[in-house]
Amino acid sequence: MRSNLNRLVFLIFALLFAGCGGGGPSSSAVPAVESVQTGSVAFRLGQPSRILAQIVSVEVEVLNPNTEQAVLPAQQLVFGQEVIFSHVPVGVHLVRATGYASDGSIESRDQVEVLVVAGQTTRAQLILNNPSPEPTETP
Repeated sequence: MRSNLNRLVFLIFALLFAGCGGGGPSSSAVPAVESVQTGSVAFRLGQPSRILAQIVSVEVEVLNPNTEQAVLPAQQLVFGQEVIFSHVPVGVHLVRATGYASDGSIESRDQVEVLVVAGQTTRAQLILNNPSPEPTETP
């Protein structure tokens, strides 16, 4: 009698757990790779001697060229080192570098559009030096 009861309990548990699929989708066609292709953007400031002496920090941004909204969080540049933005969606983006003085004011800014290609690193060339002087009027 006890043996029959054990078999019945075992059968009930087996039936309950056999039907439990975890509530996930019934399709097993789950993509193995990301659907969005990405690349990288690398940036390094030019020669330190050409950078304004007043610049104490530099922020580098990757922006949507139409809206100027950030595509990725901005990064602080360490002088002499390269900044690399990874997982940048493919397409055209605006790379902007802003140089700040010790009081937080903007000393210089430069930007360039870059084309990000899947699986490749795109290099952005920007310069933070003295802005061109305003043209003087001649009488």
